[in-house]
Amino acid sequence: MFVFFKCTNVMAKQKKVQLQDIASVAGVNISTVSMVLNGRARERRISERLEKKIIKVAKELNYKPNVLAQSLRSGKSFIIGLILPDMANSTFARLGRHIEELAAQEGYRIMICSSGEEDDDPESLINSLIDYQVDGIIIAPTTRMQPSLFKMIEDSGKPYVIVDRYLSYVNTSQVVVDNFSIGFLSTEHLLQQGLRRIAIFSFPPSLQHMEDRVAGYEAAMKKYHVPVINDDLIKLVSYEKVVEETATAIDDILALKPAVEGIIFFTNMIGLPGLEYLYQIKKVVIPRDFKLISMEASPYFSLMNPSITVVNLNIKRMAEKSMELLMQFIKHNIPLETKQYTIPVSLISRESSKKPANP
Repeated sequence: MFVFFKCTNVMAKQKKVQLQDIASVAGVNISTVSMVLNGRARERRISERLEKKIIKVAKELNYKPNVLAQSLRSGKSFIIGLILPDMANSTFARLGRHIEELAAQEGYRIMICSSGEEDDDPESLINSLIDYQVDGIIIAPTTRMQPSLFKMIEDSGKPYVIVDRYLSYVNTSQVVVDNFSIGFLSTEHLLQQGLRRIAIFSFPPSLQHMEDRVAGYEAAMKKYHVPVINDDLIKLVSYEKVVEETATAIDDILALKPAVEGIIFFTNMIGLPGLEYLYQIKKVVIPRDFKLISMEASPYFSLMNPSITVVNLNIKRMAEKSMELLMQFIKHNIPLETKQYTIPVSLISRESSKKPANP
């Protein structure tokens, strides 16, 4: 487990923009600027047109508010807590970067906590964020997070939003990608090219989002009247031994008769070590030996030769929706509904799933 701040560097010699600078450019008095930047425009009956003008000028002048002064006036820390399972994973790294950028636009800093799926003491993460008096928390949950953990957050009075994985037992807003469509779209893409022997690699169904992806795969196979007679084509890999078990599962798949025609990695945490094993140890040639799809792992898969067909998980939109919900509560006290917000996905077709060119 580790905790760290993400802050934006500011040049030491840059002149600090004051409220009077904004007032001068906008053609209003300083008190009007102050009311707008402190979120009190409606209270003071300042028109929406003037509010937008002042905010626009502040952004153009690169105005940086005095966070300490704001905290003393408002009782807020202007810090948002962010818990991610694995910052080494490109998906979570991109999610964290987008959330950091969005928070900065709102005048907030991010305190990132990263533990990994195997962390057996997630309570310490929450306690750290509560001790730092964060104004809200965004959580990409791990398998170790139990209902008591979220009860602890609720008892603290901190608003929180769940992102990436759906949990049936939490009483807050949850932002997830359309996991069923991930399985359906990727499988249908291969089926439409005439493939029938399609193998999938997933984490165990104890993870709801993985279960939904497998369900999408099965639905696509059923739609195209391709029976899944047994589980030989469905490989479940544990998080704790992902590299070793991925290699073993690939050996099993490649030994099947009739031969597998396509492979789908339902997470790039399996896809990356899987591709390394396929290329370096098994010496396969894609797409000649079989077609392949994974989840997006920007920028790796677009740069590979051949480039890898992926499902775009729309990470940026997931970050935007999470921040939108949290900031609505923090700034305007709009309640966080116990509701699931589903972000659409799309398939990006590349060389790994196409028929090889004739020599």
